[in-house]
Amino acid sequence: MKKSLLLASALLCAASSFAQDMTIAPDGEDVKRNFDPAQYEKFGEFELRNRWMISRNTDGEDFLKYLPDNNMACSVVLDTTIYVARPNNGSLLKFGLASGRYLGELILSYAEDGSLVNPDRATGSSAIPHIYNLTKDNFGHIVFHGYRATVGLSDDGTDSGLALYYISDLETGACIKAGDLMVTLDEYANNYLKGRIDFSSIVGDVTREKAHAIVMAGGGANAGLQIYRWKCEQGSDVWNGDFADKDGAGNPDVIMLAPVATDGNVTQWQGATVCTMVQDEEFSGSLFYIDGMSNQPALYDTNGNFVEGGTHTATTTTDEETGEQVVTATRNFPADWYVTEVAVNGVCEFTIEGTNFVCYANTQHGKSPGGDVKIAKLGDNFEWTADAGAEMAWASVPSGGMGMVSDTGRRVYNISATVVEGLDGSEGVYLMLNRNYNGIALYTIAKEGWQDPNGQVDGIEDIVADEVEGAAKYYNLQGVEIANPENGLYIVKRGNKVAKELVK
Repeated sequence: MKKSLLLASALLCAASSFAQDMTIAPDGEDVKRNFDPAQYEKFGEFELRNRWMISRNTDGEDFLKYLPDNNMACSVVLDTTIYVARPNNGSLLKFGLASGRYLGELILSYAEDGSLVNPDRATGSSAIPHIYNLTKDNFGHIVFHGYRATVGLSDDGTDSGLALYYISDLETGACIKAGDLMVTLDEYANNYLKGRIDFSSIVGDVTREKAHAIVMAGGGANAGLQIYRWKCEQGSDVWNGDFADKDGAGNPDVIMLAPVATDGNVTQWQGATVCTMVQDEEFSGSLFYIDGMSNQPALYDTNGNFVEGGTHTATTTTDEETGEQVVTATRNFPADWYVTEVAVNGVCEFTIEGTNFVCYANTQHGKSPGGDVKIAKLGDNFEWTADAGAEMAWASVPSGGMGMVSDTGRRVYNISATVVEGLDGSEGVYLMLNRNYNGIALYTIAKEGWQDPNGQVDGIEDIVADEVEGAAKYYNLQGVEIANPENGLYIVKRGNKVAKELVK
């Protein structure tokens, strides 16, 4: 089964900042950017290197000056910028992808009549709802919705849906409502539980101008094993269910009960369920990962069948009496694939130079190291099985964690992979890791010799900003300042001028 990913391939603009300089935080104070101090062994031909990190482990309480809101549950990478939600402020913080430099705050606004209204943050009639979910479609639109305690029948007996928005102007913060994604009375009456939605994913075009759009979400703590799925055709404003009509009501279903299996047994996901659709050229969303607070990430199809992943593989047998095929889950992986703490959710696939990888959350604040992920190589067809060549690449990144402070319940780990063409023509990946309220880091994964288009060499950006001279400061190729450099190659900074120099 081939799963091809539509990953953004962008040649990023060169950064002019020096990696050990100060960056301006939202409150106007300076915060020093640091690096993951760990050195990671090569995995075959691939190297894993940290570009920058701001975290509790590397910055202590200064981290709060950089990202001061523990409600910032989501972030998204778009082109050369990381956008981080401040749900209670109705705004996004912006950071340079390659440098981590703070780029300002974008206050979101929305008015039903189409006029621009800048609300008083999260108050006022035009305020944007709590943006606990932040994602992007395949055409460069940032999409979000508010946390919903109930999607189904509300307490007064009426329908309630998921209000979906997207940012129409990244300069002004103007937003457009894409629609209300509803769960109907008929579906609720068919013995489905009403349940909350924390996070969703989208494929296609949220504007429906260039393609259809499909939105999927997993149910939360009171939603059992529910999966929600809506589709809006190109050129349409009507969002309908996109599952097969299993209840016989004559319309496609919005809700499906998917058999998430752990050792072959169904388990509920509980809260903060992450449902991530696998990208393909047709924007079909026919395969999706579920990662919940009580299970490891596993791949399913839109019929609710377990496919692979989640430290399991699918085994198909035929019932001798009925002739029907039965799919069960069996363990097929070594112990280093298992997550240390299932109560943190996030998963992302990506491909570098024809090699497939998956990155998924490993720990949060309950177990050490706190805020790390696993990165594993998948088979040629994205299989999770050892027989197909899958193996663990880096079992804990960052190996020292980001921090072990509770984010008050939002257990999402944002993972975003951006394919970047190097100056040598080969592919590398910028891997953004954001563990809510504990840290953000950017790593590169590429083959040895890959030339980063942003000029960074082993943690130091090899960029000449201007010709201002000053006292020389020497750094090794890992970005560590050296007081008395001996023979060897160093990064030397004099004022704002940065260059590589051979010291003899």
